[in-house]
Amino acid sequence: MRTLCLILAAVIGGQTSRAEVTLEFRPESEVVSVGQIARVGLFATWNGQGYGQTISAVELVFAWDQPRLHLLGLDHAGGAPFLTSGFPSVNSGGLNETSPPGDGDGMYRALAMLGAPIDATEGVRLTTFVFHAWSPAAAASVCMLARAGNPMVHTSVFDGAVPNADATGALIGTSIRIVPAPGAGWCLLLPGLMRMGRPRRRM
Repeated sequence: MRTLCLILAAVIGGQTSRAEVTLEFRPESEVVSVGQIARVGLFATWNGQGYGQTISAVELVFAWDQPRLHLLGLDHAGGAPFLTSGFPSVNSGGLNETSPPGDGDGMYRALAMLGAPIDATEGVRLTTFVFHAWSPAAAASVCMLARAGNPMVHTSVFDGAVPNADATGALIGTSIRIVPAPGAGWCLLLPGLMRMGRPRRRM
């Protein structure tokens, strides 16, 4: 069943003094045309508490406007140097029916190399989600979920210094405006214009 997705920016657990990592989707372009590729970066940023923040792993439950956006996969170029980064079929709560998932929700997992956690102190692009814009939409959503699946899986950011410590902070989604492809209107009008231009047959 496709998960109902709302775009929000909420800090899980409210205000806190501990170090946390915010996960955020950022579109490279807020407006794309039907048929174009829509690229959405996944970023991790530190909330500024403590003395810096590294991460050893990320498990992200996410959802998107599947009728209007088709997930093509990931682009790791310019992303963090993870050991593994993708859509696992094991322990994904049944969300990843294929790789990439295609039904509107999924689970992304990334693991840092042993002894080389990812530094999120200055903010870091983890990877880029790549979509195909399928149909027009005022706001096609790409969002993060705290939990989903059966059995339930949770969005988690794991601390790079303290083993298995949860450093999950805010989860921030986004949306993309999808407009008709250039010239699409003329394609619809052309048959009518051609009929108007034909000479009428005399009776």
